[in-house]
Amino acid sequence: MKKNILILCGGPSSEHEISIRSAYNIYKYMDTSLFNPILVGISRTRQFYTITKKQLDELYANFGFVEDNMYPYAKLDGLQIDVCFPALHGAGGEDGSIQGYLESLNIPYVGNNVTASAICMDKDITKRLLESHNLPVVPFITAKQDDLVPYKIVSQKLGKTLFLKCVNQGSSIGTYKILNEQEYNLYLKEAFTFGPKVLIEKAIKGREIECAIIGNNKLEASVLGEIIPKSNHAFYDYNAKKNDQAQLIINAKIDPIIETTIKNLAKKAFKALDCSGLARVDFFLTDQNEVFINEINTLPGFTEFSLYPKLFLHNGITFTELITKLIHLAAEKTLMRDVILPFNSETIL
Repeated sequence: MKKNILILCGGPSSEHEISIRSAYNIYKYMDTSLFNPILVGISRTRQFYTITKKQLDELYANFGFVEDNMYPYAKLDGLQIDVCFPALHGAGGEDGSIQGYLESLNIPYVGNNVTASAICMDKDITKRLLESHNLPVVPFITAKQDDLVPYKIVSQKLGKTLFLKCVNQGSSIGTYKILNEQEYNLYLKEAFTFGPKVLIEKAIKGREIECAIIGNNKLEASVLGEIIPKSNHAFYDYNAKKNDQAQLIINAKIDPIIETTIKNLAKKAFKALDCSGLARVDFFLTDQNEVFINEINTLPGFTEFSLYPKLFLHNGITFTELITKLIHLAAEKTLMRDVILPFNSETIL
């Protein structure tokens, strides 16, 4: 009997369009001999709507948004759902909120749990946890709106070339390359429009390396990928990601020892942050073969340009097989969560 798979897309974040494109591919490549896909779009005001495949195609073709009052309302608690595949990115999608909602409805879902999602959405907390596990992160300072750090102090500690990042945005939204004090003051003010806390990082000169992870307890690492931004981009920013404006090298040429190190670090970071299901771990590799963990994405994209499915394709896992595996991992994770251990009064004495 086919399983009903709910695909959620849209949402309130600035990555709404990318979510639509991810959902399009998940629907396109889902094995319909095993699964019956059901589409629900979330508007930017967080309203849930039932949408058809034809409507999804139109949204995809026109870079559209799930607009209010254009579709029938959907109530998740009224649907017969076996597993949810949240094709959601950014705030409201990978920050633990939709995961908590799905758990309250007892609906198994693909990807990380509430805690891991919330932690990894905050770049500051993520880095501090990784540091506590002695994992290498890019040197950083955290600044708050009510506790600003002057450029002079930041540059003395991290250097004059910096990266300024909003702590709770994905796809490099709210990320700025800083070359001087004037830019620092300008972009700091702009960054605080996204939230009250920002991350200031040392600019690392090196290669951008990606490693995809799949699994719950038994983890599989993909081949490594490398991102080379085109010359008109200072770094791999939102527009470059959205419009495929970068050279993506699958199975990047890296010294075998360094390659093994990166894959092991990706798995260690995954476990340190209590991740499950899937994640993409981003690294910097310097000319001196220093490795730094840059960021962890707990709901990587599934668009036609996205690295996560491309990396596993080189591992011999097709897009369809990847989706099937993630759905099975979601069901496995729910079984693990729902195991009730026998009560033993001695354990609390």
